[in-house]
Amino acid sequence: MRIARWILSATAALSAAGLVSAIPASAGWSARVTATGSVTVGQESVAVSPTAVSTVMTNSLYQTTYLVNVTNTQASTTFTGPSNVTLTALPATDLGTALAAAIWPVASAADCTNAGNPAPGAVSGEWSSGVTSAAVALAPQASALFCVRGYPTGGSSSSANSGQRRENVAAALGSTSGATSFTPSFRADIALANLGGQATEPSDPITTSLIYPFYTLSNLNTYYQVKPQNILSPAALCIGVSGVGVGTGSVIFTAACSNIGTNVNLGNQAIAMIPVSGMNAIQLRIRTTAANNGFIASAGSNVVITTSNPANTQQLWIPQLVSTTGGARLQLVNAGSGLCLTALTAGSNVTTRECASDGAMQTYWYPVALPFP
Repeated sequence: MRIARWILSATAALSAAGLVSAIPASAGWSARVTATGSVTVGQESVAVSPTAVSTVMTNSLYQTTYLVNVTNTQASTTFTGPSNVTLTALPATDLGTALAAAIWPVASAADCTNAGNPAPGAVSGEWSSGVTSAAVALAPQASALFCVRGYPTGGSSSSANSGQRRENVAAALGSTSGATSFTPSFRADIALANLGGQATEPSDPITTSLIYPFYTLSNLNTYYQVKPQNILSPAALCIGVSGVGVGTGSVIFTAACSNIGTNVNLGNQAIAMIPVSGMNAIQLRIRTTAANNGFIASAGSNVVITTSNPANTQQLWIPQLVSTTGGARLQLVNAGSGLCLTALTAGSNVTTRECASDGAMQTYWYPVALPFP
């Protein structure tokens, strides 16, 4: 805990005790006097103590939460009236513009959890610019609690963790190792009339887990066979559907890779990345002969063919580059759930699961000569 004080000196022939007792507990007080001499006429002090509630960001849980205690450490014998205190989540340039912050007062520590929603009147904004709470009146020696929620810029600060703008995090914070950290700091400011003070304290770092850089293939006008890394041998298997005339609702599964060439009748294993305008996300399209050219979406525990709808986050995917060894190896994160596309064994349905360091969630992409689109 760090305590900071601000002291105002003035020229006066009065005693310090006499002057302090003459200060009214209201705005508009002036330190101007006519006598000579130097005395301490007053001081304000504050302490700030942050506690990490949840700091690990994953593809499926992108929110962070801090509980911050702010105490008016001013001696009650100095000023009898309350002071105004605010809390600021200080600018953090190493977060880029990926995260926003929301700050609101809470009555108790039990009210500041990942399951809690910001109270009406919460102040929010881009964390890299700094976010300051509304002022709270605080008597000498009293404390106030604030909850601070970190979440993707442009998304929602609610506990629903809906996945809105989840793709911003991978694009801005994804790292080659899948893990990185940032240390946030919080500043408390206190003010009474013309007096003020502040204190700053760092807290536990925000860390990321299994969030890799956003990555798209160099040629987006090509179909690829997608081969899960865990079933490359003894014979590689490919992701696809059961036929080329399939419609919506058909389940994606793994099967022996076909020698596609230019044969559109083998397009059930040909997959393309389709960019989505203005988003760090793509659609996955299988080259079927069905009219909708099937788009891949998460549906419960399975992954199925659907009709194109870029507004449906279950149909949006965030390709993340895990490794370049042996070619680009990608994990495909669903933008709606934050779960990874997973192919466990031969002949099994493709599912979505919590991302892990597992070859079942990592894919290689091999171009095929099938005419595009």
